[in-house]
Amino acid sequence: PSPHRVYPTGATAAHITGFADADMQHGLSGLEQTLDKIEPTSSFTTTLDIRVQHIMRDALLSAMAAYKTKAAAAAIMNIHNGEIIALVSLPDFDANKPQASPTLNQFNRMTFGVYELGSIFKIFTAAMALESGAVTVTETFETSQPLQIGGYQITDIHGQDHALTIDEIVAYSSNIGSALLALRVPAQTHYDFLADLSFTEPLYFDLPETAHPIFPTRWTDIERATSSFGHGLAITPLHALVATAAMVNGGVLYPPSLRRIDVPVGRRVISADTSAHLRRIMRSVISDGTGRKADVEGYPMLGKTGSANKPQDGKYSDDALVTSFVGAFPAQNPRYALMVMLDEPQGTDETFGFSLAGWNAAPVAAEIISRAALFLGVMPSRVHPQAKTIGGADAS
Repeated sequence: PSPHRVYPTGATAAHITGFADADMQHGLSGLEQTLDKIEPTSSFTTTLDIRVQHIMRDALLSAMAAYKTKAAAAAIMNIHNGEIIALVSLPDFDANKPQASPTLNQFNRMTFGVYELGSIFKIFTAAMALESGAVTVTETFETSQPLQIGGYQITDIHGQDHALTIDEIVAYSSNIGSALLALRVPAQTHYDFLADLSFTEPLYFDLPETAHPIFPTRWTDIERATSSFGHGLAITPLHALVATAAMVNGGVLYPPSLRRIDVPVGRRVISADTSAHLRRIMRSVISDGTGRKADVEGYPMLGKTGSANKPQDGKYSDDALVTSFVGAFPAQNPRYALMVMLDEPQGTDETFGFSLAGWNAAPVAAEIISRAALFLGVMPSRVHPQAKTIGGADAS
């Protein structure tokens, strides 16, 4: 009989393993394609934990069924070295028989899809504002009225009747406040900060399926304002995961890796003080804001939700959303970052008809962590860390 390749995990890690051609001479996708380029005598030990990979895929399959989504993706990364522990994109395919599934199923939404991810960008905007020194933690911003920029108007879903601090802007998920933070910073500084997070270029990664972000061709006040809350700038979910890890790990950005890292090499993008403040903000989002449903008993989370209207036919759809959650755990000493993205989730009876991220992406994150934490060596804590109460927020 002729030799043939067998992928024991089938569809579970198909976007990572990829597959080879019929004569097994050339990899056509994933690590199969990447490993064509290394020396035959070289070894490659992946960072994947197949147990966590299975849990993540199972949770996303359940979410797709529950919320009737078009697609879903998620990944977990070690925030201290960039190692990817699990990475799933759905729909997927069986690597043993890729031709049996639609070709589109081979599309890796985590690494190759670019999306406007909405309010998760507010943590990056807050980091930039603090890091630049343009904003202090005690300063307040008036957000009770719509913000006019040229012929455009920026509004909030739930406006507040008092001026907001930078912490409250993130916790209340204020678009107006986030835009005001961004516009306080010089345009070039704003661009440079996003570039430092790799939002202007493809990520260097072990898979060949990586995409270039879609950055605004103009960089005027309106583009800067909308990008501050995740509209008008499209990145891959993996970009968001890598940047989030840097926000909470003390300020160092590590490239993502599917290969074991002996000596991590990263670059500082924010100070340790700014990172510490962001951890406090992201904990308050979970304890008091839009991310409540991401919290897990014994495994307190840091995080931020995002809900973005999808661009369709040259304008934004009124009802098609991409929802996302970025976070890290355990809150008191983060070790892992998590990204969950759902493409066009629908409201259900259980969500009272709501389709925003706080109702779908956040609880999916909670399910993944509650089932995977012990496999990651994270033991449950007895007491949730206390966070300063900032108040409620819209589920964006």
